[in-house]
Amino acid sequence: MSLGTNLYTLRQRAGLSQDALAEKLEVSRQSVSKWETDASVPELEKLIRLAEMFNVTLDELIRGDATASSPPEETPEPVPEIPDVETSEQPSNRPPAPSQPYWTGKRVAGVVLLSLGGLILVALILLGGFGTGLFLSSPFFICGTIFLKCPKRPGLWCAWAVFIFLYAYLSAFIGISSTLVLTPLLPWYVNVLPLSEMTRQLITSGAILAALLAMTGWTLWSFWRTPFPRTRKNILTVVILWIVRIALVQIMGRLVLPALSMGDPGAWTYSLLTPAMVLDNVGCDLLTAAAVVTTIKLAKRA
Repeated sequence: MSLGTNLYTLRQRAGLSQDALAEKLEVSRQSVSKWETDASVPELEKLIRLAEMFNVTLDELIRGDATASSPPEETPEPVPEIPDVETSEQPSNRPPAPSQPYWTGKRVAGVVLLSLGGLILVALILLGGFGTGLFLSSPFFICGTIFLKCPKRPGLWCAWAVFIFLYAYLSAFIGISSTLVLTPLLPWYVNVLPLSEMTRQLITSGAILAALLAMTGWTLWSFWRTPFPRTRKNILTVVILWIVRIALVQIMGRLVLPALSMGDPGAWTYSLLTPAMVLDNVGCDLLTAAAVVTTIKLAKRA
């Protein structure tokens, strides 16, 4: 019994689809299909994880119930070499793998989110609020597209999309950032705003900071098993992330924002100041999250 046949049998016995098994192993569904058709062999690390997942030994996974047998008496005729091409033929010693259903949970969620976004948009347009409808329906369209197009971790990327969307709105129209809650005792801040407004802004800033920490932790947990070896390319990536993050803070905080805020800002200046504030607040926090996650992954023992 071949490795592909054993893997197919164990997967069916566990009630897993090829998509589900691929997601657990963090590989593509095509890789699982090739393993089951003996077109390719999993890496040793994947074999170990498969054996642990199905509660079998490596020998049982690779050889199954087959026992060692003597080679056949007759030598088969040599088969001429043919180019290695993709084939959909299944091994003859087991039934063909069942086709995967089109309407998976992710596709259903994507269609439902897109439908809700369309209903909200149409309803608010009929009420005369096109801008409001477009704004409120955007998260549904974004998340629906993610669930339809992103095969891995759609929930994580949808959560990040909603977080960025809300954070950009709060930063653009209210001027809130996650760092505001860390500096509440600045004299200029206390003197400019009334106590009630300052309290609301600090609570909002604290909520943004808590959400950012939660999203960063979720991302790190989701990618914890994904290999990120200490290669020169990966080290350079982490260094560049930190350099860009530090540079963005210095450029925006010391040059761009003070220059745009000088004097009495006109309409054109305000139109530049708002996206600059969004980039400073949201961009710096996203770069920080990416730099922290990659740094911890790089420091993790390979």
